[in-house]
Amino acid sequence: PWAIPYEGVCFPVEIDGEFVLASIPADQALRFAIALVESSVEAREIDASLDIEHSADLAAFQAICKAKGE
Repeated sequence: PWAIPYEGVCFPVEIDGEFVLASIPADQALRFAIALVESSVEAREIDASLDIEHSADLAAFQAICKAKGE
């Protein structure tokens, strides 16, 4: 992230392979950063639950690919 005059704090965001600049007002940057960190805890929990749910599917897919020589 970096500061841009009259824009606040900007950072690149990828949307469908295209990068755009997202900006938030400087006075909201701290609130945004705190929410981002707090959301990361939930994101890790979701990722972990998906890993458990789909580990058998992934193992089967990898075995099929290996058998095909891929």
